[in-house]
Amino acid sequence: MPVTFPDGTTAELVFPPELDLSGLRVQPYSSGYGPGFARDFLVYDKPVGDIIGGYEDAELLAEYDDGHGGTVGFWRLPPDGLYLAFQFGSWTVLVYDYGEEGAQMSDEDRALWGTNFHGRDAEDGFLILDAEPPLTLARAGEHAGPELELWSRSGDFSAVLLFPGKCTPYGDEMVNGLTVDRDDEFAAWCIPHAPMTVHVYQEPGDSFIDDVLGGLEVRNVNPPAAPPPSPGASASGVCDFPSIRPEYLPWIGPGEVVPSPTQERFEGYAHLYWSPADRPEWEGSYVAMWRVDGDGAGPGSTAPPLPNGATGYLYESGNSDDVADWAIVWSDPLEDGCTETALTLFLPSLSKAEGQREVLRVAESLASPP
Repeated sequence: MPVTFPDGTTAELVFPPELDLSGLRVQPYSSGYGPGFARDFLVYDKPVGDIIGGYEDAELLAEYDDGHGGTVGFWRLPPDGLYLAFQFGSWTVLVYDYGEEGAQMSDEDRALWGTNFHGRDAEDGFLILDAEPPLTLARAGEHAGPELELWSRSGDFSAVLLFPGKCTPYGDEMVNGLTVDRDDEFAAWCIPHAPMTVHVYQEPGDSFIDDVLGGLEVRNVNPPAAPPPSPGASASGVCDFPSIRPEYLPWIGPGEVVPSPTQERFEGYAHLYWSPADRPEWEGSYVAMWRVDGDGAGPGSTAPPLPNGATGYLYESGNSDDVADWAIVWSDPLEDGCTETALTLFLPSLSKAEGQREVLRVAESLASPP
């Protein structure tokens, strides 16, 4: 059974007829972020009109240009919340926003989703998502990265969730050469050579976990095609990379050197990205530095100034989970023509309070490289 993940990763699922994973309901998942905000998606294999029509008290709050002659609706969908609603091929994608005014995206942020967030049907019918900078979609292996969820249609709580990307085996049980972490209702394992992480849910006392462990083989996992090369630094409208670097990262021990970051640059933004390698306790964590052509920082809690004196504001993501997800945005117009420097931090193993401490430590460590 060929499958395609929202980032374009492809794989082949091989299983015996009695397992019949092809008969399960498919629900893709992913998330995306920009300077100062991050949001995840609800995905349905139905037209957007059917989804909105399923809410008795749906209310259209605003519409945003999609850049192709159409619009994207911003809806209040009681009791679930606020959503931007996109129709991509045969799929509906809802981008969540918070009801609390201080946690909501700005009108400009929502307009950015409207024009810079895209999707389509893959050849096999699965959903592929894409985004133009400064929006970025979570990568395979990152927290809230692309996944495929296969759910039972019969009403029982049976599901297989697939997460592409590098993974580290964990657990205390060996089954068919796989290290498995399990109880009576849930099991998880990593297939390092794929690479793929598998989560399985079942009703108590059921044999579905054993059936998947014994019957599912994941083959031919291929990452998406690489994006076109970033423009050169001399291109018009392109921000310079941040000239400062953190001398502290939460997962770096005393005496360890902060490694070189991953770099991306497109029109309107330049992005430096650090994530821990081969440290399972920090899986999904990242720190990023941005130069962005934005609308100016504030309001928010005051943050430490940059070494050049630029003032900034601290923002909590508004995520309802007690997870470290923070950003600092500095008003910092420079000769590159871009107006902001930003720092984003996500540490899923830490609480919000711990994350606030860490993002401030990173900000206070910023300095020009020697």
